[in-house]
Amino acid sequence: MRSTLLLVVSVALWVRPSASSYFQVPRIHFSGMFRADSATGNNDRENYDCSEELNPSWNVNGTNEFWLTDCTVTSVVLEYGSPVTDGGQDSAIGRPIVNNINSPSAKLADLDSTQWDLTSTLYGMEMGLEGSLYGQWVPTCISRDFWFRQINDTSADRYTQTIGTQGSSRLRSVVWGALESSSALQQLKDLADATDSKELSVSLTLFKYHRSHQDDLYTYGWLMGTIGVAGDAEEPLNFVGQRVLKRVRQKDPPWDPSLSPGCQSAGGEVNPTTCAGSTEWLYAAYFSVHKAPDTDTHYATIDFGNSVQLKFDGSVCDFGTLYLGYIAASTEEPTQIAEIHYKILTTSGVFDIELPSGFTGEDSEFVVYTTLHHEAVCSADAQEGCGDTQPYIILREKPVTVWPMDDHFYRLQADSDMSSATVEMQVRRFGQPLSGCKVELRNESPEKSDPTVGLDFEYDAESDNKGIATFTFKAKEIGHPWVRYGVDGIVYAFAYCAVSCGGFAETLCEEGYTNMLAIKVWGRTEYQEPVFWDEHVQPIFSQYERLYPAMSHILRLGDYDDVTKQGNIQVLLKAMGLPFEHPSYMPVTRDLSPSRKNMILDWLKSENHYRNWADVQEKAFTAPDFCGDNFYPGKEKYHPPETLATEGLDEYGAQLEHHESSLDRTFAKHMLLAKPSPEIINMRMQLRESKAPSPFAWLDEAMLDQCNLPRDLQSALQLEFATIPLYLTSLYSIKPGHNQEVYGLIRSVVMQEMLHMAQVANILIAMGHRPIIDSEAVVPSFPGSLPGGVLPGLTVELKRASPKHVYDVFMMVEFPADNLDMFPEVGDQVTIGKFYQHIKKCIRRQEDESFQKNDDLKVKWPWDMLDPTSHLYEVTDVASAVNAVNMIIDQGEGSGRKNPYYHYNALSHYYKFGEVACKHRINTQMETYSFDGEPIEFTPEGVWPMRDNPSSESIPKGSQAYHRAKLFHRVYRALLTKLQEVFGGNSDAIDDAVYLMESMQLHAKVLMQLQVPGEPGRPEETYGPVFQYTWKDSDQN
Repeated sequence: MRSTLLLVVSVALWVRPSASSYFQVPRIHFSGMFRADSATGNNDRENYDCSEELNPSWNVNGTNEFWLTDCTVTSVVLEYGSPVTDGGQDSAIGRPIVNNINSPSAKLADLDSTQWDLTSTLYGMEMGLEGSLYGQWVPTCISRDFWFRQINDTSADRYTQTIGTQGSSRLRSVVWGALESSSALQQLKDLADATDSKELSVSLTLFKYHRSHQDDLYTYGWLMGTIGVAGDAEEPLNFVGQRVLKRVRQKDPPWDPSLSPGCQSAGGEVNPTTCAGSTEWLYAAYFSVHKAPDTDTHYATIDFGNSVQLKFDGSVCDFGTLYLGYIAASTEEPTQIAEIHYKILTTSGVFDIELPSGFTGEDSEFVVYTTLHHEAVCSADAQEGCGDTQPYIILREKPVTVWPMDDHFYRLQADSDMSSATVEMQVRRFGQPLSGCKVELRNESPEKSDPTVGLDFEYDAESDNKGIATFTFKAKEIGHPWVRYGVDGIVYAFAYCAVSCGGFAETLCEEGYTNMLAIKVWGRTEYQEPVFWDEHVQPIFSQYERLYPAMSHILRLGDYDDVTKQGNIQVLLKAMGLPFEHPSYMPVTRDLSPSRKNMILDWLKSENHYRNWADVQEKAFTAPDFCGDNFYPGKEKYHPPETLATEGLDEYGAQLEHHESSLDRTFAKHMLLAKPSPEIINMRMQLRESKAPSPFAWLDEAMLDQCNLPRDLQSALQLEFATIPLYLTSLYSIKPGHNQEVYGLIRSVVMQEMLHMAQVANILIAMGHRPIIDSEAVVPSFPGSLPGGVLPGLTVELKRASPKHVYDVFMMVEFPADNLDMFPEVGDQVTIGKFYQHIKKCIRRQEDESFQKNDDLKVKWPWDMLDPTSHLYEVTDVASAVNAVNMIIDQGEGSGRKNPYYHYNALSHYYKFGEVACKHRINTQMETYSFDGEPIEFTPEGVWPMRDNPSSESIPKGSQAYHRAKLFHRVYRALLTKLQEVFGGNSDAIDDAVYLMESMQLHAKVLMQLQVPGEPGRPEETYGPVFQYTWKDSDQN
């Protein structure tokens, strides 16, 4: 049996010039890849029970991030039926389509992962054409018309997801940039500007998703999309084509399923290479009919992006020739209109077909059909003349459609700001609004749960003169809380149907699991103060930690001590207090009820963070005033000892040398704790013998008239930033749950270095200058020297955490200026501390008016209320500028050699790193201090064996590590851009900068688990984060 596939579209269309979407011209088509790092621990109901063994599924460490990658414009359409694919004809072709370039990544979240999964909504996405247009994606479902469209190869070693899906939305708050002489972009902008909304219409089609750990493209998939003008017409957010073709299901199809359209037998199975044996072929296709501007010619524009079946390699199955036709009201026989060329990638599956002169399809339906031969069997050599043919309809237009105006999915809780939802359903007949139509809801809830238990609503409504049928859903109180299978809340789902309207006696319902209306109702958690960790917070947090282990790279949610660290409390408060649509909203799955979230927020905001009632009683005790004096003497109590006895304290086995001069014991222990590495000894000797003038010669007292504060402050900004990749790399290398004290010490320094950078920027801004950070000339490279000529003999390298690396590099970077006389080889060189002393002297030579030039553009610091020792000074005069610099000096070096603290019991950076290097807490119980207090655990096994100085050139192109490292680099560059935005006057952007830093950590920790291919003579190593300004590929393939 031989078949030829034809598309015949029976049309009953009404031209509606006011409507506008990506179906109209001009439009831009693009294709490329996407990355959806979906977490899968929450897919199994049993995983919600923390006493059961975790079933990790295929991506338990997922982050739910969504990225577009390597997407480019493939064609533009300025006139119906005439796509332009040559970049020489329009400069938009070939240019990148990007998303979230300066913001945290977009996030995917299901309505409910166990009761109503595969209903993915995209939150917090920004996208556009690089440099030309950029807008905010309105959150909506991207899993419309979910189907198994790709033929899988079951014999292949690597598994590819066969699912295809599609979603459309709008881009709001569009910002236009350079249009690069592109006619398509100029027309798109002009038409969008002429509308009230000024929005764009966008469609995404996703397919060929890679979910095998062995695949270099693991968690990546293919993507196509289209951008057009949204216009002002009232039409559904996720159904902009006005009309839809649906698959016709017949019980007894007139063909042998084992045969392909080409009469090739596949033995009852579908051939993944030729598509032989498939009976699916086509799925739902959305379309629109419209008149071309300034003509009487009508076109049907059809979106086949998610409609055509694909081979295993992602290419389109060849079903023969497709035709467009129609079925008139008086007949069931299709009338052919035109042939369709359905190679989908170039135009993202969107095709324009010219209709016959005078034909608008007002009384007709579109159909898709194929011609089949009557003969049951065709031999391989008898491809022609196998008998007569007859049309066989595969897709047929649904004459009356019902579709939600906004999203399909809602979350409700009684007695909250999410207690009700108004859902407008638009009814259309052949694309036109239909009034007086009864729309009926039919219960399709999981396990046929009764929706009236949790919702107050009516099952039917009638459409008004705009075709809108309105339903109102109000949440009922369903429990304290309502938890099923360990999951908070219950999902109610509805099919929606047009009942006996539009001249059609039959009831027409929207089909498809992911196209239904679904409402999740949460129970309200009631609680009384105080909220306890053990009873209220820990059970929720532990469940999230179990289901989303990627979070443990930032903090361990089930660990009270980790959660209650100052920085982590603030991170949680900010993330859980963000708007629901924000990409950094926590929890990323958006499945925590408002009442439970508010309970957790109250606990986080509380002063004591009680564990239980016993903790309440213990923390009610107030220590007498004298305790502070006894255990934390003032600065005047500290003085260096007269002599220093010989002691043995050295992780490398060397003896502490006798030192009789009147020196601070801390510095003696630092410099003599161990035999320095040969590199450090050689560096110090070079410094001692160097006669070259310092690049900062103006630091001499006699040359203060050479002060150049803007230049010096910009150098200081670069210095502060240069320490951040250095410290972050070591921080990232610490495995979750290991070396926690070391992790906390390094992290606290990183946060203060960010503060110092903001403080320096504020001084510059106060003087009327703009700090520069997002520049290749400013961003440091590694290995390399510190900026500005500071410690020119020190090579700063990025290495995994170790006491030796902290001792050799970190402590040298933070070396105090007050103790330079101890070491002649360092004393005449410029340290960071000495550099800041110079800046402070230069500030004092200014007038107060010098710091009053940009009062409205100051950088803010989001942690002021959390840590009183980390205050961002408002710079308004000489005194406040000096105070700001003093804070930087004190936090880095301490308050001089007599005091390692800068604020009560808050150690400065130098001494914190001393604790790590010595693996002991500092001892301040007497009038001297030393690093022989409580031991600090450090185990090399708790650190990933990252290769030193990671670079993009060292990673094989196309490998899994390459893709992961490139994602890290993308977020790093976004951080630089966001910081530049902060320094340019948008102080609120500092929050996004912090979220980007947390995102960097997630990607870095994944990288550090990917092994570098073994090389003879080298130990086992892993990859690491790439802190380069410009990504450069390796020469390897």
